[in-house]
Amino acid sequence: MFSDNGAGTRPRARTLREFVAVVEGAASATMDDHLRKSDFSRWIADIFGDYPLAKEVARLEKEYRTGMVPDIGARLGQAVRARYEFIEPVPPSRS
Repeated sequence: MFSDNGAGTRPRARTLREFVAVVEGAASATMDDHLRKSDFSRWIADIFGDYPLAKEVARLEKEYRTGMVPDIGARLGQAVRARYEFIEPVPPSRS
């Protein structure tokens, strides 16, 4: 769950696909607390066991904390997309 000044906000991300959708549309301020505490990289490592992706996200979180990543939502989404191809399933044809 993302928060704004300590108050929980929606939406929640339960999958990496949902995570991409949420972070790409979220303001940096909404994710600030999570980014500063490295919540995203820990979540990816602990829940999905994807340590290479977690390492990349941890690098982005660190860069964010130093002020080097102004477009953090896009960069987080890009990191996940680079690791996984998010292609919508094609519905079966009706023949």
